[in-house]
Amino acid sequence: MDGSNPDRRPDPRHDAPGAGVIMTVGSAEAGLGVTGAASALDRVTAITLAFLCLASLPWIVATLLPPLNHDVAAILQFAERWVAGERLYVDLIDMNPPLIFALSVIPVLLDRVLPVDAAVALVLCVYAFGLLQFRLSVRVLHPELSARDLFGLAFVPLFVLVLGPLAGFNFAQREHLMMLAALPYLFHAEARMAGRTWIRGATAWIAIVAALGFCLKHYFLIVPIAIEGYLLLRRGWRETLRDPTPRIMMAVGSGYALIAFLLFPSYFSLVLPLARSNYASLGGMSMMDVLSSQIVLPMATIGFLLIAVTVQFSRSERARILAVASLAGLLVGVVQRKGWPYHFVPAESFIMFLAGALLAEWGSQILPPQEVRRRAAALAMVSALLGVGYLHTLDTRESPWRQATYDESGPGQLAQVLKHEAANAPVLVLSPAIYPIYPALNYAHAPMAMRFMNMWLVQGAYSECLPNRQMYRNIWDMPRSEFYAYRAVAEDFARRQPAVLVVDSESGIPRCGAEFSYIEYFRRHPLFAENFRHYVLQRRVDRFDIYVRR
Repeated sequence: MDGSNPDRRPDPRHDAPGAGVIMTVGSAEAGLGVTGAASALDRVTAITLAFLCLASLPWIVATLLPPLNHDVAAILQFAERWVAGERLYVDLIDMNPPLIFALSVIPVLLDRVLPVDAAVALVLCVYAFGLLQFRLSVRVLHPELSARDLFGLAFVPLFVLVLGPLAGFNFAQREHLMMLAALPYLFHAEARMAGRTWIRGATAWIAIVAALGFCLKHYFLIVPIAIEGYLLLRRGWRETLRDPTPRIMMAVGSGYALIAFLLFPSYFSLVLPLARSNYASLGGMSMMDVLSSQIVLPMATIGFLLIAVTVQFSRSERARILAVASLAGLLVGVVQRKGWPYHFVPAESFIMFLAGALLAEWGSQILPPQEVRRRAAALAMVSALLGVGYLHTLDTRESPWRQATYDESGPGQLAQVLKHEAANAPVLVLSPAIYPIYPALNYAHAPMAMRFMNMWLVQGAYSECLPNRQMYRNIWDMPRSEFYAYRAVAEDFARRQPAVLVVDSESGIPRCGAEFSYIEYFRRHPLFAENFRHYVLQRRVDRFDIYVRR
């Protein structure tokens, strides 16, 4: 018996002379075809991802052009005055804790050694920080992060999107910095859930940077409290106590609080009481009004929908952690009760990464098994996700349109006037606004000639009409916070003798029988009235009256 099957019919493909050679060659050609298709797909993938990243170029260029974000510019000028010798929370009164001013000193010092303006140096510093956070994120996600993974495909263009375009005109705002500080921390939380509590050369830096980012505003502490609470519920007390990350973060936060208390006692004794008495009444909204506002409602709706999908259907720890972060980011924006767009930059960024994580989890289940088709479909999904992100950015962001029209706009003309009339000389501005006063003062290198950034103390004191249709309080009836501002502005005016006085015709105060006038209000102080005699009205720019010293 030869073991052959008598019923087997001859197959010309096998039995013909040279059939084995033909099959070998055919298999090789098929393999080469698959390899060639994969190589072509690699090139298409690289080109597509490069295009998705290069799509951010207009926003990146815009961040280097005027105008710098007004809040960022105001903090930057306070840092410049601090470096020049003025005392923080004594000669410089602002509600922000000292950390943001300390960080803003870095571009101020770079301005002295590099051939760039402090505003440009600040933007470059933020991009350098973003690059550091990107490297830390990759370090944590490796080896899971790869071009063959759907989330790996989306990660780089998503990071570029949240670094520049999604921030828009809010680039370098405290919320933007916190979001960048938090991203490696969030990815590390996933690794900690998997037992990788210590990543050599990364864990300590991630914890320190995240802790500093969350210390920029006390509202930001909602994010680490939510994440650490989730990890505690999932892992239990024992794993949490063995984890070094929360211990490092608590040490950094406690150290910062102690340093602030010891070095800046006036922040606690003077600034915080002023903020409690006056700032809270400015533009406050209920939480429901914030959520239902035209800017927040669409983003919050999508965010809550993705969070609900994650809770109900997702088994991915990455998606769950990003869902917790997204919910915490929404709370950070809502509890500030202002409804300002930059308050929701962290929430929008976390929601974009949550969408990417859910897409990766869902796509891994439905993508075709063939390697080439699977990667092509994944690339199409990533492109669709980033397309939605950029459409949202185009629809909701002021950049780069504001930069393109700045020179011809009223704010741009004000900056030009200040450059001409008060270059390198102090300027006193009586206005409730931050924009466009900042960054116009920055571009003119003209320091504010008073200890406040704007008239927020006076504005808060007159958030409601006085009884008996009285326009201004008598001096003896002023609360301590108002009298402090009333006296301080007059004293700073006399001491600094600014080259230019700028008065806003829009007081930001309710009209109570007549328009509130900052000039009339402060002229009741003899010191202010005596010095005001030396100024003449030169012109009006937009809504601002420009007085020049004789």
